[in-house]
Amino acid sequence: TKVEYSIYNKDTYNFNKASFIIVCINTRVLSSSKKKKAYIQSLENRKWVSIIECISTTRQKLHYIVIFKGKNLQTTWFPLSYIPSWLYTTSENGWTLNVIGTKWLQRIFIPKIAISGSQYCLLILDGHSSHINIDFLWLCKQHHIKLLYLPVYLSHVLQPLDLAPFSVIKSSYQRQIQELASLDNAAPIKKERFIACYYQAREEGFTECIIQAGWQAAGICPFNISQVLNSSQVSQRPTTPT
Repeated sequence: TKVEYSIYNKDTYNFNKASFIIVCINTRVLSSSKKKKAYIQSLENRKWVSIIECISTTRQKLHYIVIFKGKNLQTTWFPLSYIPSWLYTTSENGWTLNVIGTKWLQRIFIPKIAISGSQYCLLILDGHSSHINIDFLWLCKQHHIKLLYLPVYLSHVLQPLDLAPFSVIKSSYQRQIQELASLDNAAPIKKERFIACYYQAREEGFTECIIQAGWQAAGICPFNISQVLNSSQVSQRPTTPT
């Protein structure tokens, strides 16, 4: 695809979603009371927040969408001191919907590539249903966005965002909520606290070095097919006895 449409590395992007549960669990045993304290919600009551992120091979990080569970955004969800200039929206379950993927294209990605002035760009993504609906595909066609869908069950070895940035972000986020649990007697993480925690985690996980590590681990930039074939996460084909 890159050769056919003369797409340069600088015009190659990876788009993906990460989801987080808003919950704190504290399993520390306090020496004074010897009582284990925990805050655990049932699966039905857990609240999800999803993030749509996008990075380029030039180590750029684009603006992103935060998807809260709910019908409408509420002012009480946001910190009073500082509200990061992200794009916020809602869905009934806190996950992505077709309309949200399309909104990301319209509000974030298309304006970004328009600035670059390139004729074509390549967007690497998984085959989630919100990425293959007719509106999403039509917008991409109109704006010369070529889509490369990753093979099913292989995104964990081919998706740059999964291989480095999201891994660091999730570790940092988990560490922060565990610290909050120990300080706040395992009170649940609310939406305004999630924003603060994710902001800090993103600062740690979206450095230029870590973004580049994701592209390298996927064997995309620089191109290196052996990087994937030799990955410990790829099952080795058993040898056939002769």
